[in-house]
Amino acid sequence: MKPLESVRVIDLTQILSGPYATQILADLGAEVIKVEPLWGDKARQNGPMVDNRSTYFASLNRGKQSLAVDLKNSAGKAIVERLVEKADVLVENFRPGVLTNLGLGYEHLKRQNPRLIYAACSGFGWGNPDSARPALDVVIQAMAGSMSLTGTPNGDPIKVGFSVGDIGAGLYLALGIMGALELRHQTGHGTRVDISMLESQVAFLENAYARYFATGEVPGPLGSRHAVMAPFQAFAAQDGYVVVAVSTNAHWQAFCGVLDLPQLVNDDTLTTAQGRIEHRSRWEGMVAERMLSETAQYWLERLAENNIPAGPIYSVAEASRQPALASSDFFVNVDYGGVSFRVVGTPLHFDRERAVLEGDVPELGTQTEAVLKNLLGMDANAIHNLYDQGVVR
Repeated sequence: MKPLESVRVIDLTQILSGPYATQILADLGAEVIKVEPLWGDKARQNGPMVDNRSTYFASLNRGKQSLAVDLKNSAGKAIVERLVEKADVLVENFRPGVLTNLGLGYEHLKRQNPRLIYAACSGFGWGNPDSARPALDVVIQAMAGSMSLTGTPNGDPIKVGFSVGDIGAGLYLALGIMGALELRHQTGHGTRVDISMLESQVAFLENAYARYFATGEVPGPLGSRHAVMAPFQAFAAQDGYVVVAVSTNAHWQAFCGVLDLPQLVNDDTLTTAQGRIEHRSRWEGMVAERMLSETAQYWLERLAENNIPAGPIYSVAEASRQPALASSDFFVNVDYGGVSFRVVGTPLHFDRERAVLEGDVPELGTQTEAVLKNLLGMDANAIHNLYDQGVVR
């Protein structure tokens, strides 16, 4: 049995942050009914495309059902209201107030289903001066401070290389829904979960804000270096790069031994991480020169022998082939309209067994008729009338 096997989710989300959250729920066994506009989730048009089907969409919507409904039509709104009566969770990532204006806000829906968990994700959250502002990932990375920390000193602003603003919000959204399900278990009542992309991204910035509040110093970009540990960075070898993460003084001594630099071990100014940060000029050049004298594989083997955390810098292609991933069932194949896509699976394990993924990627509206018939009890004439009126697709 899967953890969320008895949970039904009405998924009104599009693009990335919301679908990422509902994908987690689907991977955990929830029945996710993806309610799309008649033209589909915008992500269905995001490339690269294979036989006119989006790889982007395929990576975020496996195992869901697709119901295509016009929410601006009163009959379409009524369908969602009836679905809510039979649901545990509704998830949306519209700008605040959009669903309320359509007559599908939390206050209205909770009267129909007091046990409903209404989970909303937006760029800036509810009830603040920026609530109505549009926000996509790069905007959130910029405004949260992430781009000010990414890159090299004196370089141009650089965003993180993946959509960390969206994904961070999606993770918090899924986590909030889990908490709300447990709260309902305790109280018998549903609740509203609100997630701000901005707040989620700020929460991801580990101790950058704590350091600023404590010292008044504004953190800046450090390249691959770390603010409070050293050496904690990438070094060039003869044929590539090696990342070294020295987090203890024992690591430092072993690291200097591997590099055959005893003079650094005997330097009293370098016996602490803070000292090594303040006196980078005393060791960084020597370490960099020594690392260049051998291949990356040579250093990785020597560092591993001495239990020093280190690793190569892989491309996505190389990373996908490393034993820890390639030998597992982490990457999975899903079908999307007869086209097979290889996608990233779930990292969740229970009793050392990976949560098994079930279900393929739905074509737009594939389950519309089945949901209307089996879940809402509509007969064939009623369903055909909805098709004829352009309410569903």
